[in-house]
Amino acid sequence: MGTKDLKQIHGYIKEPNTSTEYAINHFVFDDDPFLKKSCRKKIAKRGINNILKLEKKDGLLIGKRNIILQSSPQTY
Repeated sequence: MGTKDLKQIHGYIKEPNTSTEYAINHFVFDDDPFLKKSCRKKIAKRGINNILKLEKKDGLLIGKRNIILQSSPQTY
């Protein structure tokens, strides 16, 4: 039996040449049946674009996201 939780990817950024790492916003999937309209509204209200749209290519599901690093990262 499956779970009714959103499927998510939790990412971390590790700075080169240091042991410093920090979490970035998690990603959810656009076609996840548990990603409700209310959740989409909350995400949009926060101004965060963390919904991945997957494309099927050569038998793989691919989601792309550009991550821009700042000199002083924000924490959430």
